[in-house]
Amino acid sequence: MSEEISLAKSVEQFYDADLGPDEFAFIYAGYAGVLLRTKDTTVALDPADLFSKVKEHIQFLDLITYSHSHNDHFNLNNAVALYKKTDATIISEYNMMEELRKRIPEEKVISGPEVFQGVSDGPKHKVNGIKTVLHRGVHPRPIIQFRLSIDKLKVFHAADSGYWPVGKDKLDVAFLPTGAPSPTCHPAVALAMAMDIRPTFAVAIHGVEQQRQKFRELVTHELPDTTVVIPKVNELTVLSRSSSQ
Repeated sequence: MSEEISLAKSVEQFYDADLGPDEFAFIYAGYAGVLLRTKDTTVALDPADLFSKVKEHIQFLDLITYSHSHNDHFNLNNAVALYKKTDATIISEYNMMEELRKRIPEEKVISGPEVFQGVSDGPKHKVNGIKTVLHRGVHPRPIIQFRLSIDKLKVFHAADSGYWPVGKDKLDVAFLPTGAPSPTCHPAVALAMAMDIRPTFAVAIHGVEQQRQKFRELVTHELPDTTVVIPKVNELTVLSRSSSQ
């Protein structure tokens, strides 16, 4: 089965899944690209062009987020295509706002701050019932990290940022970068993030298999109450926030 056919099948299953109130589903498509759904809400996180060949299978999106302008996280043509297909609101790092608004209505594009003023928290938004908090990150280009409350699900998406303190918390799921090809993240960085936010599920993204397995080893030792998930690219994963089993 080709990667495209495999992803198309997973996206169809993603939308067809009959999720309970505590369940959530996601597809990890590579790099930091994630399609995430609760029972009532769907978001795309750093989709880049990872879903471009299967966009006819994307039924709806409530929110699309872009952490920064590197092409493994952001693709303008695909952002426009996803918007036209779903009418989703987009939240992006500041430097992408102008080119997005040239092709997407201004009111559908929200940007992060040009300069973060506080130590950790940036602006807060509520989009289609989704609460978001933007955090600064560490990267060669300006980057933002996202904390989202989607229905009852508390989510953190670090893209491929290096470590920056974002406050102590207890979240349901965190998508944490473990390494290559990013120059600013590796297993120890992802562990430091996990130590702050202590997620029920820590999903290892943005790294080669050896780095993701090292992250699992570190978390298992330091955070025994956190379950590490190493997703297979383009496959559907369904988890429950009420259980780490």
